[in-house]
Amino acid sequence: MSGAVLPYLPHHTPEVFVTHCIIPIGGGNEIGASSYYIEFDGVRLLLDCGIRPGGPAFYPDYNFLLSTRLDAFWELDAVILSHAHYDHIGSLPYLTSQVDRLEILSSFQTRELTSLQLYTLGRKPGKKAAAGDFCFYRENQILRAVDMIQPLPFEKEIRYKNFSVTLFPAGHMPGAAMTLIQTANHKILYTGDFCDMDYPLTDGYRLPDGLNPDTVILCGTHAYRPYYAGELRLEDVLRGIHALFGRGINAAVPVRNISKGIEFATLMDKCMERGMLQECIITLDHKLSAIADAFEDMNYPVYSKNLRNSSASPGKGLPVLAVVSEPFTGPGFAGYDITDFSLHAGYEAVKQLIRKLKPRQTMIVHAEAGKRGGRNVITDLILRDGYQGDIFQGENGVIYEFE
Repeated sequence: MSGAVLPYLPHHTPEVFVTHCIIPIGGGNEIGASSYYIEFDGVRLLLDCGIRPGGPAFYPDYNFLLSTRLDAFWELDAVILSHAHYDHIGSLPYLTSQVDRLEILSSFQTRELTSLQLYTLGRKPGKKAAAGDFCFYRENQILRAVDMIQPLPFEKEIRYKNFSVTLFPAGHMPGAAMTLIQTANHKILYTGDFCDMDYPLTDGYRLPDGLNPDTVILCGTHAYRPYYAGELRLEDVLRGIHALFGRGINAAVPVRNISKGIEFATLMDKCMERGMLQECIITLDHKLSAIADAFEDMNYPVYSKNLRNSSASPGKGLPVLAVVSEPFTGPGFAGYDITDFSLHAGYEAVKQLIRKLKPRQTMIVHAEAGKRGGRNVITDLILRDGYQGDIFQGENGVIYEFE
């Protein structure tokens, strides 16, 4: 690929028509609105279709895609959802509202959680954002979008007309998948958000040996943070909560992502079991409880003696760790920020995955490259480790050609 960049030109122009390309239309050199168009061997796919909650532009740049590669969304062979976080599935009802039918693929868990996540996307269905975009969807829009999702099993190759799809567990959250797309001539792996560490609700990612993809589209959240390690951030979080409890203050932890809140609550519960956290009562607010109930229905245990939903009494005599979907402070409570706590693979884990797969080309996406300086995964692998493959940062609105 060599990061070959094509100028913006109409796709009907014969002399510049490209048959093999990747285009980040959101979530390239940013975190938010993840959506990556790939076209090769006559196959047209869209990997994820997220949103930017509160961002200047709510949706990925679908207009760019329609002005360069597609006449309409029905030309897509499929949309593949990696996992059910807003920044990866949030614009699905918008896409499905533009077509009569669309092939949408995901894991079974992602299908169920997508429905719940879309219902919690806003305070009132149908309410418009200040910029005029629909931030929240009507019930019939959500039902129609979810009805189009075809759930796939993990680790089983599913064949379509001229390509096949295999999902592999990605860690990060229940149902999250790495997606291997194969044709007769190409093998492309899209990692989605992934994690190498085991957490209470899900183990780290799992890929078979000898996968050998030609191209990897890699979500590198921490690719520009050489000192980020999840286990170190956990220690920081536990120290901070202990400090509040030691002063007789309950902790209120706001989470911007509902499912991340569930993971955080279950992790704190496990830390308590292992003696890493003072015994306390962990409570979930109503939005988090709705997702936790869904996890329970899918045989992912959440609740315990000390971890309770919004309808349960917090009890007396123990400090409270309230995990909430909105900032909250009340009598006896103080907020505690976990913004820097992440369920994504750390810096070294990103490098390790690239070294393991040894693709010819790796596009880093889902990374805020412009905000970081100094060392990064790309310079480390090429300059320090002598890595021979082509690694580069993907940018929104750029057409990258590959052979």
